[in-house]
Amino acid sequence: MEEATKLLDLPDIKTIFETVKDASYALFILHSIGMLFRDVSPGNILRRKMEVPGRGVLADLEYSTSPTILPDNNDGDQPSAPVPIAGPDLQQDDWRFRDVHDLESIFWLILWLLLRYDTNEQIPTEYDPLPKRKAYNKIFPHYRFENKPERVAVLTMDPALDKVLALLPPTWTSALRNALRHFRTALMEVHEGPKRRPLPQTMWALVYATCARGELIEGSFTGLFEGNSCETLKRKRVARRAAAQAVGATTTAHRNGGVASASASTGAERLTVPQHKRKKGAAGTR
Repeated sequence: MEEATKLLDLPDIKTIFETVKDASYALFILHSIGMLFRDVSPGNILRRKMEVPGRGVLADLEYSTSPTILPDNNDGDQPSAPVPIAGPDLQQDDWRFRDVHDLESIFWLILWLLLRYDTNEQIPTEYDPLPKRKAYNKIFPHYRFENKPERVAVLTMDPALDKVLALLPPTWTSALRNALRHFRTALMEVHEGPKRRPLPQTMWALVYATCARGELIEGSFTGLFEGNSCETLKRKRVARRAAAQAVGATTTAHRNGGVASASASTGAERLTVPQHKRKKGAAGTR
């Protein structure tokens, strides 16, 4: 877009978290007039170029609606944001999108950024990004949403969240651990409380504080996991298997006396006529 930059195209981590903080304030304004956004995702958070140094905004209000007129059943066209996990006292059949789910999507967006990307800053040699990648694949399965145990635990228990945050580069963990723990606790208190109770005003302060802590992280995100989603890895496995089968078929053809060659004139492959094996002891053999 000429007027704005997508969240993931921003140059540094500080600007990304600053943009998310601005978008969270836009979310607060929507909630203040009785509207739900229902589609918090990286593609719907932009940074306008017209202001200096810029401002984060929410885009695509297609799913925005008043919580008092939510339909019982949707038409099958779901928002692109992951479906938030309901509290343990809320059955799936009774689930309705409410204000706390917009804020929960901010929580998951921040965690998604931290697990999906790495940093271009110098990090300790003992830091291993592979466990972080494995945690990312379990919590965000890419091609479908599931209430997987790992994802549920991150939202419901501090130890599970701490375990995941310990996989991050040390500076990321120290910057965001306490803020995300408080954010997680506040989300669960609302989930487990009365369904119609308004959000406590401190929730918005927690969102602001978490994003402000993220602004302390230096450097830029690097696409360490680009091209390594579950679907991509599956395609690579299938390709490797097919290549191995092709090698096996070629080896079998050579064992049977066949030799694959390419025609110089047409470029088409052909298979030479297999030569009969000579009997043992025949002339010209050893």
